Amino acid sequence: MMRQAVSFVLCVSALVLRGAERPRVDFIENILEQSDMAYTTGMKNLVGEVVKAAGADAAQEAALAKAADAAVKEKMERSQNDLWSTWDSMQIDGQVNQAAYWQAYQKLPAAQMTPERFPVWEEAVKQTLNKEQFTKWEVVAKAKRDRIDKAVQTCLDKGREMWVTKRTELRTAFVESLADQLGLSADQSKALLSGSVEAVKTAATKWGGEVEARLRNYVKTAFIGQADAQLQNLENGTMAMGGEDDEVALQAEVDAWEDLVKKVLTPDQHAKLVAQEERKRERRLLSVSQVIVAEIDRKVLLSDQQREKLEELVRRSVRSSEARVEMLLSLPYVNSEMLLALASGVKEEEIKSILEPGQWTGWKEASTRVSLYLDR
Repeated sequence: MMRQAVSFVLCVSALVLRGAERPRVDFIENILEQSDMAYTTGMKNLVGEVVKAAGADAAQEAALAKAADAAVKEKMERSQNDLWSTWDSMQIDGQVNQAAYWQAYQKLPAAQMTPERFPVWEEAVKQTLNKEQFTKWEVVAKAKRDRIDKAVQTCLDKGREMWVTKRTELRTAFVESLADQLGLSADQSKALLSGSVEAVKTAATKWGGEVEARLRNYVKTAFIGQADAQLQNLENGTMAMGGEDDEVALQAEVDAWEDLVKKVLTPDQHAKLVAQEERKRERRLLSVSQVIVAEIDRKVLLSDQQREKLEELVRRSVRSSEARVEMLLSLPYVNSEMLLALASGVKEEEIKSILEPGQWTGWKEASTRVSLYLDR
């Protein structure tokens, strides 16, 4: 009997809502309900801010309130469509993993839009306020936007500095180990040490794109919800940013390092280094592939024949995803289940032809859950 995979999933009821061909998914309804409440409250507060800053009268306040309601309505309609489209693409037998689902939903363009960014609100503010009032409000709004930019930049600067420190330490240790392995001269060691520091600094200029996106998504706006408290977290340096696994910066560092060793090492030394790194690479990729197959086996109980077929497919996928391998292995914590994400390169039809129907369902649920580690 096939072992059932143990996982954190959200199950849905088969109830149909008001004749619509949709199951009742409690967490989607809860998201919509809570979002509606938060946006409604936030836009009401925003209307109050505009009225206070601009000195608007009662009629203007009513017009702004109407526009705020319209903006919330438009936002909620888009959210509902996006939440269900994400559900349709990810659900497996009426189940979906909440963490993976939320990661996928958050990547949709509309998910990053809050009501005060919709044209219906922005145009209403311009049309409702006179020139003098609008100028007064813009002073307040600009101060809020500037505060966001400053808080984000402060965090990015701090994160970049920490990244440079860590990567410099790692490169320095590596150069020191090469001195004995390759028999480097004092001048070569010195050139590699100074050059590796410069390589890291150069790569650091590429660092932070994903971190900035996460930070701006975190605050989104200075006007609604708990954005003020969130901004304080950024300003106080109390938010964990990540960024150790920035693929763009890491690749830039690798490229700069490879150019450096070609210039500093002799042809024989360089050939020896390349061979040494290739052996390490092969061992690492093989080990990762074996762990992935073992994890699949743990979840769906493979036969010897299935395991043999899967090993080749997984090795091929891991080899084609080397940057992702390094990204995952660079995380502070990695377990065998997280490594399943590296098997995402295996084509569905290939793995489906190997597994039995029940095993296929277990595999799909597990692979969907762990895919978020590559899309963080």
